[in-house]
Amino acid sequence: MKNTIAAESIFLRATDAPTLQGRLAAALVRAILESRARPGTRLPSSRQLAETLGLSRMTVTLVYQELVGQGYLETRPRSGVAVAATAPAAS
Repeated sequence: MKNTIAAESIFLRATDAPTLQGRLAAALVRAILESRARPGTRLPSSRQLAETLGLSRMTVTLVYQELVGQGYLETRPRSGVAVAATAPAAS
């Protein structure tokens, strides 16, 4: 089974965006681009990440959906959310 990125390794920066959703999206994209989360790496469940970061589960779910739409993440049946194989990489 592939690695899972730890919820504790996701840090929100106030300077990234004015909203919590924007901050979380930026933090996840940063983890992908910095190669801390390689393709196939599972993300924490929305419940676990929300609890760790003190966010609502809906906020995490919406960000996951947004990043799936942008090609950074993919959903896997009965396995949750993972970094997409086609996720952009840092240049």
